[in-house]
Amino acid sequence: MPAEDPRTLEQTFAVLGRAQALSIRGDEQIRYGRSTWRTLDLCNEAGISINVYDEPGLAHAHSPRADEGMKLSIYSLKPDWDWKPLARHLLNEIEKIWPEKTKFRGPGGQIVSFEDAMQGRP
Repeated sequence: MPAEDPRTLEQTFAVLGRAQALSIRGDEQIRYGRSTWRTLDLCNEAGISINVYDEPGLAHAHSPRADEGMKLSIYSLKPDWDWKPLARHLLNEIEKIWPEKTKFRGPGGQIVSFEDAMQGRP
């Protein structure tokens, strides 16, 4: 996901959290007045966890990874809970805000299709 506007993403998470009874938590590390990393998490009692992780400090360090954007992970801690409808809803909202900016990666880091990503990982 693009790292262009973390505040908009926070608002999107807050709206989704209220609508889906998810708890929200964010954290950030600041060094020398600059954000080195930040994370935003949603979770619920059913065991769903949605995490966004970003490292804006990589741009300051001129790292080649700086252009990778935010990393979004969605998973269920309970095998019988269907995370896919919630994931689709969130990804549709993200697509409205940042059209055609989201890329999905497989276990080896290769780019995969949306449908392949929605199959989850074993």
